[in-house]
Amino acid sequence: MIVTRLYYPFPDDAYVGGRLSDEALLRIFEDIGSRHSAAVGDAFNVGSRAWILAEWRVEFLRRPLVTEPLNVSTWVRASEAAFWTYRDFSVRDKADRVVIKATAKMTLVDMEKEQLMRITEDLIGAYRPEEQQVFSSDAPRLLPPKNYSNEISLPLRRSDFDQNGHVHNTRYVSFAQEVLPATARLADSFRIVYRAPVKPNAVPVLKYAPTETGHIVGVYVEGRLCTLIEFLAKEQ
Repeated sequence: MIVTRLYYPFPDDAYVGGRLSDEALLRIFEDIGSRHSAAVGDAFNVGSRAWILAEWRVEFLRRPLVTEPLNVSTWVRASEAAFWTYRDFSVRDKADRVVIKATAKMTLVDMEKEQLMRITEDLIGAYRPEEQQVFSSDAPRLLPPKNYSNEISLPLRRSDFDQNGHVHNTRYVSFAQEVLPATARLADSFRIVYRAPVKPNAVPVLKYAPTETGHIVGVYVEGRLCTLIEFLAKEQ
């Protein structure tokens, strides 16, 4: 079952230069994914369970302007795994060309017990999963660098937190902008790996390191790695 919806980004969804921001894109993906779940009777407020993002992988074939309408499609991928599944996304422009593709790795969590839940065949079957996927191969495992070259502390605001009492998953790409070099250009792709939630009263430390093909940022709380974000750029 493929769900498609037309989106019109807002002016404040742009980086300098008018290009769609990473966080704005993730909010669009979150919205269409939530609508898909609600349509099959699996809304986010069903009991104490919740779908939690474990990883994002996003690639821009072209980064659109916020003045462009975006035709966004999503589907849940067929999977035999017991504790995770994948949701794919495809974004097309008004000429029907794919401009962005993405995959989210998701787990099901009992929020009261803070434990992973088994994804049943009945639950995943309600989504009428598809065999197709946007990436032809899996990305290599994302690991933190041995050394970082810079770090800053980042006080949190109430607006950074979601209904689960965690820093919302879309916020981390914007956090990372605070420690990236001012000369860093917009990424052609990025990945996010969520290892542990950041909760109220925490003061995250953002650690930065350059790589051969881009940048990597680790979000740490009291020395514990919570989230890892990698930005990649194609060779010029």
